[in-house]
Amino acid sequence: MLLGLCLFVSAGIGLRWFQTPQPSGDTSSSVVAPPPDADPQYFPKGVFGDSAYPGQMKNFKAKSYSASLRAMHEPSLLEGSKDASLIAYRFLWLRSFHSPIAIRLTIRSDGTGSLVGKVTRGGGHSVEIPTDKVQRFQDLLQKTTFWTLPTEGPIGGLDGAEWILEGVRSGDYHVVERWSPKKDDYASLCLYLLQLSKIHVEAREVY
Repeated sequence: MLLGLCLFVSAGIGLRWFQTPQPSGDTSSSVVAPPPDADPQYFPKGVFGDSAYPGQMKNFKAKSYSASLRAMHEPSLLEGSKDASLIAYRFLWLRSFHSPIAIRLTIRSDGTGSLVGKVTRGGGHSVEIPTDKVQRFQDLLQKTTFWTLPTEGPIGGLDGAEWILEGVRSGDYHVVERWSPKKDDYASLCLYLLQLSKIHVEAREVY
């Protein structure tokens, strides 16, 4: 069991545990132990498959990812799924050597979209997305088969990034995470959201 825990930490999540940004003025020990995934609940319990670990290792990923979303004052899409009319997607990009980025696209009934892009604790900015670009996103979403992809992929490493994409539609919620995906459909989908956000990222910072 001890060996398994060590291997889990070495997968890269443990490094970001200490790098996760905290809300302004927070001087508590939460840098070592991120707050639980509650109030609001960001992810379904046990969705990342690490709920069997004991103590602070339990629900490790959900706690770490939730801490980043809280630091950026992001809403819970899981809570948002209670509204069956909501269609929204969020790309959370947690890189080992660069600031976290969150990009959230909300799709309106008329086919247009509203996108909010944030870097770390920044207030973020909003971008109006026309129907043709929303349709392009939905085409990529379908090509990726996002809604049927397994939540977890192959285990990651120490130096890289978690690419976490959440989706809400018709009251359904789904989340997919991949560690530094190569040039595949999933990476293209996430990077398209980055492109729409107009957040500038150097090519060498994409990993």
